Amino acid sequence: MWETFWPDVLVAVIGAGLTVLIAVTTYVISVRRQELRSLNDLIDDLHHRRAFDTHPGVIPGARSTEDYARVNRSVISARNEIRQARRGVRFDAKLREPLKRMTQACNEYLDAVEWEPDHYAIQVVELRAALTDEIRRIAAVRRGVHVLEPGGGASQPRNRPH
Repeated sequence: MWETFWPDVLVAVIGAGLTVLIAVTTYVISVRRQELRSLNDLIDDLHHRRAFDTHPGVIPGARSTEDYARVNRSVISARNEIRQARRGVRFDAKLREPLKRMTQACNEYLDAVEWEPDHYAIQVVELRAALTDEIRRIAAVRRGVHVLEPGGGASQPRNRPH
């Protein structure tokens, strides 16, 4: 019995170590898959938002139009989804910073249109460009992220599983 004691201890320690290694690896893979899904879902949502599919221009009396209100609601909703995606990302500054800047861009849009509502269509185009730049930064850091322009798929049906 004693002649196999140390080999048995070694086998038990190695087995326990491998079990922990497999568990950690499985967890990391699961977190990365969820992170990728979260980022791509966000980008797909932004891509299909009609509010971002607009042309620049000054629209007199815009504050009283339904389109102005709809666009602002959509930007607020997008900002909330960006924040949610940021919560789903590991504490990796290379991914979290672009999402933070996307939130800031939405806030800047909302502030700008509060002061100059007639210029909201111009501000939407600028917001779309800022969001697109940040999406490209995310895709450069995280393999598997699709680069889609916000509003670019607004007229296309979504391909979502049932």
